[in-house]
Amino acid sequence: MTRPLDASVPPLDAEYDLRSAFPDYVHYFEDWAVRSRGARQRLNCLLDVPYGPGPRDRVDFFPAPTPIAPLLVYVHGGYWRSLDKSDFSFLAFPFIKNGTSLALINYDLFPGTTMSKLVAQVRHACAWIAVNAGRLGVAYTELHLAGWSAGAHLVAMVLCSGPETSRTAIGTPRVSSMLALSGVYDLQPILETSANADLRLDKAEAQRNSPINLQPTLQCPIVMMWGERETRAFRQQSSCLAEVWRAKGAGVRSMQVPGLHHYALMNALGDDGSAVFETAAGLLRANNGCQ
Repeated sequence: MTRPLDASVPPLDAEYDLRSAFPDYVHYFEDWAVRSRGARQRLNCLLDVPYGPGPRDRVDFFPAPTPIAPLLVYVHGGYWRSLDKSDFSFLAFPFIKNGTSLALINYDLFPGTTMSKLVAQVRHACAWIAVNAGRLGVAYTELHLAGWSAGAHLVAMVLCSGPETSRTAIGTPRVSSMLALSGVYDLQPILETSANADLRLDKAEAQRNSPINLQPTLQCPIVMMWGERETRAFRQQSSCLAEVWRAKGAGVRSMQVPGLHHYALMNALGDDGSAVFETAAGLLRANNGCQ
């Protein structure tokens, strides 16, 4: 059961309600939709490939011109409650230009699931991609993971997975790098927000699905980024996880990006002239398992 709000503590909604904090998100969503339609029309792609039996167990592939290319697996945000992989097809333009294949994962949305089920679903998706992408024209040896907002939380949970990663015992994928953009890594504060009306987290569910409480078991270079204009809570979420995971021996680089808020940070990942994209491209170049 969610703990009652303490009247002496200011509500956290102002810190965690990002659409209210940054109302220009609408313009970003509209722009992403236009560019994403263009990507699906103009680029070679395989859409809605099933990785499981559920209606949202689907992945979109945008293969690079050569099959011998690194594969970036992207997990979208939306507070675990909204958005779709198709909203982020625009990322294919800069990454394919960079010689990288792209996979975009869908997953179940709240209400209607649990956080533990959702985490298992994304772990399974990554394991399925590692086994099956070769037959879809993407040859590689390891995955690169990237996620934004709720997606950053989910890719961080993939790194914390063990041998039980997949729901069908596919196995644990090899991961070459992880890029996490402004995620929620400690779910405890979400218990005190209005979002929990949909998420229905209790203390135990929040604790076991919080990367900050876990040890990364898949060892790879990790970069955590957040925008200078993020809310205080989101800046702390990223900086605290970076500190905790470094103390546990993980190879984590962290950086605050000047001048950007939550949505502008995501937008920058799709801009091959930005520091955010160059950081992602640098991870791919330095940790390319394709030979």
